[in-house]
Amino acid sequence: MASRLIELNMTNRVNISWVRILAEGSAILVSILLAFGIQAWWEERQERAAETELLSRLHAEFLTNLARIDERTFYLSVLLQGEELFAQIKEARKDGQETINTSGLTLRWFTYAPTFEADTPILDGLLRGGRLEIIEDRNVQSVLATWERELRDYTAFAERARRNADELLLPALYRRGDIGDILMVSRSANNSNDPALEVPVQIRVDDELKGIVAGRYAAGRSAQSKFEVLRSAAIKVVDVIEPHLP
Repeated sequence: MASRLIELNMTNRVNISWVRILAEGSAILVSILLAFGIQAWWEERQERAAETELLSRLHAEFLTNLARIDERTFYLSVLLQGEELFAQIKEARKDGQETINTSGLTLRWFTYAPTFEADTPILDGLLRGGRLEIIEDRNVQSVLATWERELRDYTAFAERARRNADELLLPALYRRGDIGDILMVSRSANNSNDPALEVPVQIRVDDELKGIVAGRYAAGRSAQSKFEVLRSAAIKVVDVIEPHLP
């Protein structure tokens, strides 16, 4: 009988030990899971705070670039000067004239092929570092990708327009007239009334020059069209980011 009691007592002790071990183990496991949960919550909070700060900086960056884009109204002026020069050449060829007297201002602006270089160090750093995934909103990621694509397209067209002006139009004009004085005048808007630009410039005209002027105009028009698309892409970036700002 005594041995039976001793055996039952030992069994109870074993059972109590296992219950205690399971309870303590469960408590430790819960504590560990809770700690991981708190850490994950804190990291998520920190990441979202970093995202908000990043979006705020991107928003300011694109507002600045959008303002710079809107300042470039002279792009259209360049095209208008090209239309005027082409019309003069076309009319002269129609009438059998070998020369035209064109505005120095027209030649000064139309030989200019401006380009736009976006200043986006925040976005560039994200792309180079492969950190764009920090932005959770897929719409924001999408409009940023669209901006990058449109910037590349615009740059390609703008560089083509510049090559057209530098490698075709200017050499053609050098051979057909004296444009040295007008090229010495700055293209600054403050210098548009420079006396050198008020003196008509005589240029020999032929079908080759007519085609070169048309080609320069077409390249510039394509670049301008891409520039307008780029502006729209910048506006979309600003609009999509704004709801995320504090």
